[in-house]
Amino acid sequence: MIYPLLMGRFVQAVDMSKSDVLKAIKKAESEASDILEAANKEASSILSSARADASEISAKGRIDAEADAQDLIAKTRNEAEKAAGKTRKAGEKNIASIRSKGEQNQSDALKVIMASFTK
Repeated sequence: MIYPLLMGRFVQAVDMSKSDVLKAIKKAESEASDILEAANKEASSILSSARADASEISAKGRIDAEADAQDLIAKTRNEAEKAAGKTRKAGEKNIASIRSKGEQNQSDALKVIMASFTK
């Protein structure tokens, strides 16, 4: 069997026997099989790497979210403590005012009580 090969302007004929053709086909099939196997291994490796990366990213996201939540809790607790301190100070001020007024009125109340006994 003669196969023409084009090389530039010249046509060259190559004589191949049936066994040469079969060997060439088997070699090409073997090479294609090797290429396919290597591609499947690479695809599997890429998939494994992607899964590991996704797991790492997910774990980092959880850690970051937990840290953000702790920061928010601390900030909220701090604000609540400040508000409670202001409320406590206002309550203490009101108690002091009531106590002061009560102490001021003690002598007047004592005079009224004593006057009611002497009448």
